[in-house]
Amino acid sequence: MVAHLPEVEAGQWHSNFRLQLQGKRFASVLVNHHGDGRLALSCKAAPGDQQALIEEDPERYFVPSYDGAHGWVGAHLDPEHHPNWDQIGELLVQAWREAATVTMLRKFDADNPTPVE
Repeated sequence: MVAHLPEVEAGQWHSNFRLQLQGKRFASVLVNHHGDGRLALSCKAAPGDQQALIEEDPERYFVPSYDGAHGWVGAHLDPEHHPNWDQIGELLVQAWREAATVTMLRKFDADNPTPVE
């Protein structure tokens, strides 16, 4: 899912994998972050999405340390939490959109029209 997002830079930051857009981090994969035992994704969320996801499915989603105070959402990636990979893909696209410029969004939307249902 992330491969088709324009200008994404991937890299290592401490013990975490992070995704950036023009130097702005929009997602991180956290592995036992500060000894919490989790394998998780932490990503930027649109206003209100953090609370809605956690209320809808508190077994899969949580408020991540540090970034959670800024509206980011955490998603468990370990098999025992049965991740919803389609929804995680959507979260990554939304996180990218939160970091993208208006010009990037216009080009992305033109190149990826929403399918008509």
